[in-house]
Amino acid sequence: MTPSDIRAAIAADPALQAPVPDTSAIAAALSVGRTRPRFFPATERTVVSVLGVVAGETFLSALENFASDVLDPNHPLLPYQPGIRRQLAWLQRDGLDVGDAQTRAMMDALVSDGALDAGHVATLKSLGTEPDAIAEIDVRRAIWNDNGTLAV
Repeated sequence: MTPSDIRAAIAADPALQAPVPDTSAIAAALSVGRTRPRFFPATERTVVSVLGVVAGETFLSALENFASDVLDPNHPLLPYQPGIRRQLAWLQRDGLDVGDAQTRAMMDALVSDGALDAGHVATLKSLGTEPDAIAEIDVRRAIWNDNGTLAV
């Protein structure tokens, strides 16, 4: 978060406002639920390990079926099928980065199409995220001016 974002969040939440702000408490409150993408190469083994044998096999089979099916020429994902086929090969070899925006978008599109289960995709996408905590020093810098007065 930028200093402006931090000040706006404090201004929007009366619970974060105090005559003498507790910068640690503010940083902790602003950090709740924040995540950022991270590199995580999920392989077929990862899919089975995380989803379980049955659900993992269902997920992998759904990907394989989509990649190999002859789609209707008007299917909205037809232009993406070769790329999905290539990503499936990566999944089988080196792993597919489930933190990558394009991979996540591809999985979401396959959920929208009904090819993949939304819960399975959410579980795999969670592997490609990590906490994105707001540092206390960033809160301190955002709310205090250089001369020691409060900026909020």
